[in-house]
Amino acid sequence: MNTKRELFVSPSGNDKADGSKTNPFLTIERAHEELCDTSSDITINLLPGIHKLTKTLKFTSETASKNRKITYRGENATIFGGVFVTGWEKHDDKIYKANLDVVDARNLYVNSIPAIRARTNYSYVIDKTIKDGDNIVGFEVDGRNFPKGFTNFKDLELVNCWDWESHRYHLTDYKYNAEENKHILMLDVSLFPLKRLGKESRSFYLENDFSLLDKPGEFFYDKREKVIYYYPYPEEDIETAECYVGQKEMFVNILGASVDERASNITFEGIRFAGGACNIFSKYGYLSHQSDAIIDTRPTHSSELSENGEFTINTSQFRMENAENIVIKDCEFLNMGSSIIAMNHSVSDVVIEGNILRDSSANAIRVGNPSHRHETEGIDVCRNIIIKNNVIARVCGEIFSNCAISVYYENGVRILHNLIEDSPYTSITLSWGWEGAVGYDCRDLEVGYNRIIRPMSVLYDGGGVYTLGEIKNGQIHDNYIVGSRDRGIYNDAGAAQTSSFNNLIEDCVLPFYVQQTKYKTNNINIYHNFSTFTKISVPKDLDSIKAEIPILVDKDNLCAEAQAIKDNAGLEAEYAHLTEKSKIADWQIKRSATILPRYKSKKDLELHKLLKFVCAKDFIKGGEGVAFHKTFRPSKNNNSYRPEEVHLHFSPLVQNYVIHMDEAGEWMKYEVEIDKTDEYFFELFATSIGLTEDSVMKIYVDDELLTDNLPITEKVHYHSLAKAGPFRMEK
Repeated sequence: MNTKRELFVSPSGNDKADGSKTNPFLTIERAHEELCDTSSDITINLLPGIHKLTKTLKFTSETASKNRKITYRGENATIFGGVFVTGWEKHDDKIYKANLDVVDARNLYVNSIPAIRARTNYSYVIDKTIKDGDNIVGFEVDGRNFPKGFTNFKDLELVNCWDWESHRYHLTDYKYNAEENKHILMLDVSLFPLKRLGKESRSFYLENDFSLLDKPGEFFYDKREKVIYYYPYPEEDIETAECYVGQKEMFVNILGASVDERASNITFEGIRFAGGACNIFSKYGYLSHQSDAIIDTRPTHSSELSENGEFTINTSQFRMENAENIVIKDCEFLNMGSSIIAMNHSVSDVVIEGNILRDSSANAIRVGNPSHRHETEGIDVCRNIIIKNNVIARVCGEIFSNCAISVYYENGVRILHNLIEDSPYTSITLSWGWEGAVGYDCRDLEVGYNRIIRPMSVLYDGGGVYTLGEIKNGQIHDNYIVGSRDRGIYNDAGAAQTSSFNNLIEDCVLPFYVQQTKYKTNNINIYHNFSTFTKISVPKDLDSIKAEIPILVDKDNLCAEAQAIKDNAGLEAEYAHLTEKSKIADWQIKRSATILPRYKSKKDLELHKLLKFVCAKDFIKGGEGVAFHKTFRPSKNNNSYRPEEVHLHFSPLVQNYVIHMDEAGEWMKYEVEIDKTDEYFFELFATSIGLTEDSVMKIYVDDELLTDNLPITEKVHYHSLAKAGPFRMEK
């Protein structure tokens, strides 16, 4: 007969006690040892207080078998993996310091809210790349307002974001050329994304040096002095605040022996987890592939997971592999310095419900692995996963390219009634991989009734919900998505067999986007959706893609159907209280802003005042032959701005419309007022899609040729820049 056993753990207990309620253990590790000494159902109760965790809680096929249930239950209890910071004293009028003896401190949390690692006030642009043969090995930066006198350049991290990618590099060398006022930064020549950094994405900022500690909310940890420095906000009393740094790199590891011998029947309920870390980023940097897949830069690699969590998919604090019947309910996960919950290979029948996951460095929940696009003996995909009624807020605060929820080529994953706020990139991604899901049978993925607020706050080429591979019976429905800087629902190249319906998308200029390149996008069905913008972009020549323009709504006066979608999206009534519980003050939200402005000198700012911007969409009226000449008229499905005239395409990169000039001889005409007679320059941006190396433009002023055969040469991200001038222009 399977008897039941209850154990208790208290911060004031004793590990030599018997673990009863009246004589509880002191540590979780001691209670965890009892799993090996009994075959009965067991519940480990964590009594109120902070429980310091020094050793990963491991569950194997033997300790967590199908024949019994294991429950960890908390009563206002925190499993803590960090180190508290106390004894703050003034370093100067603005900065405080405290002694702290840890290996590293990538994250400081003040009253449970992340501080910001000291960083530059601006992002900077690469002026010139430095090559060794064909390899880029470094670059030069103009000295205007670029910081000088770093404490130790080897501790610096260079942060670069490119569309869906976010990279962190370490410098191998740094020099300042005072004569030319140039800074020379050298990086690891073996890194493939370095080519992208030098060519397509020229913007970066620097992080982690004492010389950069100049704004409220920033901190710096000196590993040599073993001292941490912090610049408090005016609203904070740092001497009484609860402060800690994350240190534990894995809290829970559920690891069965094989796909046929899984660790089973484990429940975590009512527990707060806090104080995770991922210090290997400080050693190796971080090279993003997409979502939480990493381009591995370590000198050696093993597919086996080590104690500190080193593996090529992003590290996580709560990991499952070869596991089944796992429940994570009514828990809190906050201030984790990596990903939070990850189901890697062969995980089935998992329920993640009613949890708060907030302020992590990387993603909140991952289901599966990008390797699942190839069938591998002894590995199963993840199946029958329910992610429901969770609050996911301000995750991916350090690794911007991660998604709040990532699902790869899995089966039967249902993501329902979650509240997801402030994702720097995509909030929910499904079936990721660039081979159209060749291999495993990805099916029955459902994203419904979610409330997705402000996705895409940092990166581009994503959306509130994003799909890439084939999903047999993929359904995206009844979601409320608001405030995306990029797309709302995005079916990228290779997406297939997915339907999007009954969604409400507000304040997103491109609510639906379907992409087609060499991968076989097919069987996409978009119908009966609502949006405050009716722009969609879909391939015109694919019969298997059916896309209806969303029904236009006024967000301040929604129709009954749209209002019902909004009201039903997000947490159900039983979990509504979690919304308030996860909030932070407005002034605290500001500290997590991650988009830094490009530096502009006073001269640049004065010049900016003189600029006249002409948007492509604002051509004069009069139609064909007067305002423009085009060789074809687009379908309404591809255009929502002046749809009867020319082919306009909304570009998230510039947050405005661009015009497709598809054939030689096409032209557009604009009216510009010249304030005074002077010499002027022209700069014209054109999309590089379809342009050949010898593509040229001509500029006419008052119907007289100003410049002939203007070459389009310099590439600025996805756009080409044509420059001309100076030309004398009359008032």
